[in-house]
Amino acid sequence: ARDLEFGLRRARAHGLQTKQVLTIAGDALFFREFDLPQVIGCFRKLESKAEKAEADPADVSLVLYYKLSEGEDSASRGMVDVDARSKRITGFVEKPQEANCPSSRLACPLFYILGTKAIALLEEFVSNIKPGTSQGERYSCGKFLESAHSRTALYGLRLPG
Repeated sequence: ARDLEFGLRRARAHGLQTKQVLTIAGDALFFREFDLPQVIGCFRKLESKAEKAEADPADVSLVLYYKLSEGEDSASRGMVDVDARSKRITGFVEKPQEANCPSSRLACPLFYILGTKAIALLEEFVSNIKPGTSQGERYSCGKFLESAHSRTALYGLRLPG
């Protein structure tokens, strides 16, 4: 999370606007059926829906998720609960032990589109990191989402498969 916030700060220092940011893990693999324009289109539709509902579109963020395969370990991923109707993320646990794993077994890879409000929450999250503290698991992007999912309109888009 600290690295992401640093990158956003650098972008602003060079005059770039940071109203939304697409964040992808460096080890992400994309398969032929992955459709980035569809993901961005879904985000734009969510913003539009928020605006029509007289909510703040800056509050909208989007994460991708997928169903874990049988026997796949949840302890190495962020796990989410998703409202079936609205697709809003109702729970997020970063790398849970099996006992604390959401029953949905929906995993969230590090692939997010963060809106303005989530970016502000990220800055707040990073500002609470004590100097000299190891970033490690406690200050990962997943830990950020775990703390922020209930404070912003975080939605999910299920990956195929």
